[in-house]
Amino acid sequence: MSKKIVPEAQRWLKIGLLREKTKSHIEIVDLVGVLGKCVFQTKFNYEMSYMTKELPRSERPESLPVEMSLIFLKRSESKLQ
Repeated sequence: MSKKIVPEAQRWLKIGLLREKTKSHIEIVDLVGVLGKCVFQTKFNYEMSYMTKELPRSERPESLPVEMSLIFLKRSESKLQ
């Protein structure tokens, strides 16, 4: 199951409705047309960082480009010989 990409404007619409406290989570789900989980996640992200998107995962290192990984592979092979 792939993640549905939610537009930034839709995220801010959810935040605006939550901040006004005029609509419940269920009403926002019906109004915006997203899953309830999406509303809770957006609210959580906003409360933690004042951003609507998820923060990058710091514990997972970025992968190297193919060229760099080939250089390291060649170096390790030369050390073994």
